[in-house]
Amino acid sequence: MTILDFKEIAQSNIGGEEQDKFELFARDFFKYLGYKIVDDPDRGQDGGKDILIEEERVGILGRTSTIRWLVSCKHFAHSKKSRAVGSDDELDILVRVKRKKCNGFIGFYSTIPSSGLTQKLNELKETENMDFETYDYAKIEYLLLDTEKGREIASRYFEQSYNRWVEQGKLAESMLQISRKVYKYISNNKDIIIAQLQQLVASKSILYQYMMMYQTNKSGPNPEVLSNLIEELTIEIDKLHKIFSSKHIYLDNPERDDIAKTIDMISTKVEEEIKKIIEFIRTI
Repeated sequence: MTILDFKEIAQSNIGGEEQDKFELFARDFFKYLGYKIVDDPDRGQDGGKDILIEEERVGILGRTSTIRWLVSCKHFAHSKKSRAVGSDDELDILVRVKRKKCNGFIGFYSTIPSSGLTQKLNELKETENMDFETYDYAKIEYLLLDTEKGREIASRYFEQSYNRWVEQGKLAESMLQISRKVYKYISNNKDIIIAQLQQLVASKSILYQYMMMYQTNKSGPNPEVLSNLIEELTIEIDKLHKIFSSKHIYLDNPERDDIAKTIDMISTKVEEEIKKIIEFIRTI
């Protein structure tokens, strides 16, 4: 499931001031990756827009070389079923690369390259020694969301879907904090119980004596109270998990907040019952 909705960027063939937005996005994207922008977006032979960028490479001996790339931008996210970029969509690749005196070709796509186009590019690499790279929607999204600077660019070009992702991230963080609190409590108290049993129940006879005492005299904390509380806690945690796994997740969720408060309340009661049992065992 994708995070950024490329349909937020206007189509390139509708006219108006927004029609070049995808190419401008590509320019900002490659500048963010560290490429030098040689020529801004320019309408290419195939009707799409090309950008010229340069990459500085440092060799093993410290020598630098400059690689010039022709970037072809194709924004098909608005097309029917967001179709792939085919070999017929990229005309005369080698001619365009040589005309601009480039060393390689980069396809920058809001969908994906077709298998036919990928095969065509591989053939050019083998026969003409032409380097190539392709950036599809998933690779672009990953590189943007991986850093703070990339996320700043994403927030400008994908405002709605990026903000949804941020809000969901806040909710996920809230869920994580609640889960950590619950499981930390359970884990900590499990360790307490084990530690106390190791100290107080050096032999099984002491524990047996307590159980026999409770069964005969009903003295000491009733273990059913703790058992019922743990069952209630399990039910509430299951409710919370169902809310988090549902498709309808909202940042403000009164039901979720009520369940979280109930979990805190039950957890406090569980802790109190454990203390009662531990204190009673110490008196045996």
